[in-house]
Amino acid sequence: MVLKTRPCLICLKPFTPDLRTAKHQRVCCDEACQKERKRRKWRRWAARHKEQRKGKLRLWAEAYPYFWRHYRQENEDYRKKDNKRRCRAAKRARRSAKQTLIWVQRAEGIGRLEDLAAQIQRSAKQTLIARGFLEVAGCLRLGVPSAKQPHIVSAGVSDG
Repeated sequence: MVLKTRPCLICLKPFTPDLRTAKHQRVCCDEACQKERKRRKWRRWAARHKEQRKGKLRLWAEAYPYFWRHYRQENEDYRKKDNKRRCRAAKRARRSAKQTLIWVQRAEGIGRLEDLAAQIQRSAKQTLIARGFLEVAGCLRLGVPSAKQPHIVSAGVSDG
């Protein structure tokens, strides 16, 4: 029986499937490709398994409400590791809140620029200045956010 070659899903190189697994083999026999195939399979399984276990874990947590408190008291190594994890989670939450505040302040500043442009357009022969304000506001609105932006808050438009 002659088998057709097919491309490997991982490395995309053509390979001839093994006779015993020809119907469903999608990855070549290269060690790196097999390792990647197993890693992907594990990820898919772990994601499904985690969803299936949520209900059981919730029931267990309701049955043993003080388990982790006692465990932390008895195991100092775990307590230290968990404290670091909690600190990192809190920092991420604060960073997220700061980003939201930055974008709110930025949007308010852009709104003030647009209001100023509208006021200028009402005056005679100042449409060029108003157009400049609108272009600046448009550029600011199109800005792409980065991870940290403390300079935006300090360089924001003041109320006075």
